[in-house]
Amino acid sequence: MKPGASYLSVAKFRLNRRVCKAFTLIELLVVIAIIAILSGMLLPALSKVKEKAKRTKCLNNLRQVGIASHMYADDNENILPPMVDHRNRVGNWSWDMPQTVVSNLLGYGFQRDILYCPSFAKQNNDRLWDFATHYKVLGYAFATKGSPGLAKTNIFERIQQKVVNEHSGNSYTIGISEGIFVADATLSKRNDREARGENFTVVDGGWKGHSSPHLTSGGGVGQLPAGGNALYLDAHVAWNPFPKMLQRRTLFPYFWW
Repeated sequence: MKPGASYLSVAKFRLNRRVCKAFTLIELLVVIAIIAILSGMLLPALSKVKEKAKRTKCLNNLRQVGIASHMYADDNENILPPMVDHRNRVGNWSWDMPQTVVSNLLGYGFQRDILYCPSFAKQNNDRLWDFATHYKVLGYAFATKGSPGLAKTNIFERIQQKVVNEHSGNSYTIGISEGIFVADATLSKRNDREARGENFTVVDGGWKGHSSPHLTSGGGVGQLPAGGNALYLDAHVAWNPFPKMLQRRTLFPYFWW
């Protein structure tokens, strides 16, 4: 101890030396490893929370579509918004709605965003909105009059129950609480459930980059859809897990709900 230095000042000096001591390489690597572990634990949880929020927003969108569709039907002899225009022109896919019909729907006070699923927000772009002179490419599939490639059993032209007559002679009735006329655009390249390559993640047409919404595990190549929201004739909306969804179209691309 230097002359005149107190025990207290020496203790402070030693404490300051310890506080100012830099991290060793090992300590730094440990900190980085801990941060990486925490990130790995938190990011999947955050991703699930975001996807849950998108599902909720999607469900609310379809509720708004249901209100607009019922308002349209009230003004058009109970006929739901068709996928064919007054000149008998149709699009190619089950989300190609005539420009005039879209204008009528939005004319009731609704916004363009309700016609696109937030889980695949990239589809909501100006190019698809004005894709052709007589139709717009939407983010939901419509199973109404003129919807291209759909079997007649899947099409609902009016808000009423539907009697389906089978080739065997049997028949069954689809009630308004069972009939789906708008659904998430869950689409695939192939007519099966197998997640091979880009079956559900890259389904290109006139615009490259179409994909199913609500994909599992962050939507990477080869992933399956977790499910999709569906709008029923009685205007209620429900989430259906993918194993319970059916392939509804006879042409490429194949839509599921």
